[in-house]
Amino acid sequence: MQGRPGAAMGMADHMRAMDTNGDGLLSKQEFLKAQEAMFDRMKKNEQGQVAIASMGPMGGMDGMMMCPMMK
Repeated sequence: MQGRPGAAMGMADHMRAMDTNGDGLLSKQEFLKAQEAMFDRMKKNEQGQVAIASMGPMGGMDGMMMCPMMK
């Protein structure tokens, strides 16, 4: 990303963290598992839904790593 090298590096770090088998490639299964874990950690209503309006600047993940594998 031009003009935002920190953002591009952050994305690469997230992608590496999702690569659970360490092969340098991100499979659909690895990606979806990470997204599911992130959703599981988000605050939900009684129906198990995330209210977009209640999300903070980091998409409701304030205080958490965006990728749960990075903990």
